[in-house]
Amino acid sequence: MNIQEPQAAEPVGGEAGARNPGASEPGHRAPDERESDERESDQRESVVQRWTAALEARWRDRDPERIAALFTEQAVYHQGPFGASVVGREAIAEHWRKTLSRQRDPLIWFGAPIVSGRRASVEWWCVLHDPVTGTPRNAAGALALRFTDDGLCTHFHEYFHAAQDSALTPAEGWWG
Repeated sequence: MNIQEPQAAEPVGGEAGARNPGASEPGHRAPDERESDERESDQRESVVQRWTAALEARWRDRDPERIAALFTEQAVYHQGPFGASVVGREAIAEHWRKTLSRQRDPLIWFGAPIVSGRRASVEWWCVLHDPVTGTPRNAAGALALRFTDDGLCTHFHEYFHAAQDSALTPAEGWWG
């Protein structure tokens, strides 16, 4: 997707400040250009929605290899604001193997994505259960994502908060 900066109209007849009557205002695009951008934005939003739906399904199915298949071979996966990134599809699969070993019976929600070009942000919420005791815990946060044209994730940055011993579902009207 190449979006060029709009250029100011050239003055007509040498008059400083005179404008070409057929030119649009700076920053204003013709309706067909706006419609094209809106279609592209809708398509990218659809890609992100399909990606998060696939992540949710594979998380529920407890399938770390299929989760890792949502990423490029050299994807960067960063969980939380601190610590080292996990790099590469196999490392992401290993991360999910460990993650899934610490939980069972996930309830998962994703909000509507906010998409800008190849980048997206999406809120998430989950209720997880300890695999031994069954004790619930909540986690909720946001993802900052970057995608290839074919819908694979190249960069995944996750920020979250957790609450132990709780099984709260998102409030009515939560991000949607």
